[in-house]
Amino acid sequence: MIILVVLGFFLVLSGVISEEFLTVRQTEVMVRRFYLKQQAYHEAVSALKFLTLYFKEDDPSYDTLNDRWAYPLEFPVPEGEIRVRIEDEERYLNLNLVRTEAGFKLIERLFREIRVTSLSPELLRVWVGGAGFWDRTYPPKRAPLDSLEELLFLGMSREDFYGKAEGLTFYPGLSMLTTVWSNGRVNLNTAPPEVIMALSPRIDRALAEKLVEYRRTHPLKKIEDVILIEGFNFEILHDLRPWATVKSENFRVTIEVRVGEVEGELKTVVRRTGSGFKVLYWRFS
Repeated sequence: MIILVVLGFFLVLSGVISEEFLTVRQTEVMVRRFYLKQQAYHEAVSALKFLTLYFKEDDPSYDTLNDRWAYPLEFPVPEGEIRVRIEDEERYLNLNLVRTEAGFKLIERLFREIRVTSLSPELLRVWVGGAGFWDRTYPPKRAPLDSLEELLFLGMSREDFYGKAEGLTFYPGLSMLTTVWSNGRVNLNTAPPEVIMALSPRIDRALAEKLVEYRRTHPLKKIEDVILIEGFNFEILHDLRPWATVKSENFRVTIEVRVGEVEGELKTVVRRTGSGFKVLYWRFS
């Protein structure tokens, strides 16, 4: 009997010790992960500061997909690595242009080209403060879009937002072609065909793809250079002048960091300045 009591005591004691050991171990893991997350954050911030050199050395008179900033960057850090991607915002069409009559025509052409049906450009125009009829039960925002995700709030389908396939044809979603961060002009050196087509009713897909092919080896150093491309004329140039550019001002920077078993991601939008860049948006997760 005494032996059973002693054995039971030791079993209970070992259970308590095991539980305490697990608690201590879990605490150690939590502390380590917190430390590594902090380290990942500081590595991401350091990488962002390093990118200042990219913009200082870059020729600001025109920007292309062959520039140094346009290529992914990877480099090691203690216990891990960093991956950096940079995209210019001026390659996209700014949806806030929809508020004006002239800008509305651009957005309408883009919606039509990629077959957006779940949200009308007319409703979007009213949402950001333009003229038109509002048929929702809640009031319109009547202010510029702060993020593209507002389109989902307005009822846009995920297919129209992220992209969809119809038969053998893939239609990119608005999240792949639009922005709220650009200066309103589209960089002809970096824009995808669908965005180029939206800038003029005279530009069809064949012409847009000719421009994309031409700029691979002949970067446009001024808007007037489009006349050098077969099929482009002065009427198209006239259409492009209010909306097009050959340089970019705002950039979307994504920095992915892995330190040990912990990963972190810094998403930011920066505006190029004479001395480097200014941060417009910042989120670390």
